[in-house]
Amino acid sequence: ARGNWTDTEQAFERLAAVDPAGAEAIRAYFAAMPWLPLSRDARLAARTRIGRWRPQLAAANSLILSTVSARDASALQRFYGQVLGRLAGEPATEGADSIGPVDSSQLLRLAPTAQGLDALLARDTSRALAVLLPPPVLRVSETVTHDMFYNDGYERWLRAEALAADGRLEEAVGWYRGFEIWSGVDVVLLAPSLVRRGELFERLGRVDSARVAYGRALDLWSGSDSVLAPLVRSTRARLAALDAGR
Repeated sequence: ARGNWTDTEQAFERLAAVDPAGAEAIRAYFAAMPWLPLSRDARLAARTRIGRWRPQLAAANSLILSTVSARDASALQRFYGQVLGRLAGEPATEGADSIGPVDSSQLLRLAPTAQGLDALLARDTSRALAVLLPPPVLRVSETVTHDMFYNDGYERWLRAEALAADGRLEEAVGWYRGFEIWSGVDVVLLAPSLVRRGELFERLGRVDSARVAYGRALDLWSGSDSVLAPLVRSTRARLAALDAGR
């Protein structure tokens, strides 16, 4: 959430010492963030790690995945394999339906999410908006385990991106604002959502709102490491340009 990928990777390694499958599930979720400027090698490394899963053992032996069936673990493995490959620049080799059947109703969203990402990468915003599902209504008892290994925040991010690309700026702002109020691992999407809101506010002529959004993002990323440096530099430059135009 504060842009320190190096510390995050170290945390994954510590977690992997006690829960290898759970660590790789969360690592894959973070590495699959479309906004995160990871290298191709870093994304493929995350794919390789989760590709080593033996789904039945992952589901049986992981505390984090304790609510996941072997079939769901297999679907998660295929989902992250596809998404990480696409973000690394590899062509789509399998359709989203190859993710396969799942037992959990939460994971029915995996295939549409993969389809939505493919559509966005192909700059087909209409198709992306058509295939992405609206967020589910979760019971309080579901939110913790739901957030731990797969979260519809990924879908909501893709929907916001598609709306922005489609020119539906006010709607996109609303979806990005949603990352202020959702809990759990959504927190990693807060700073980038502020950057996106700043960009949209500029396009809408709301300069003061853009300035506030950029400033908040930079505050969150004040301790970020080199992985986030390109985003921090561009955000700082946008804020400086707005300040210079006062």
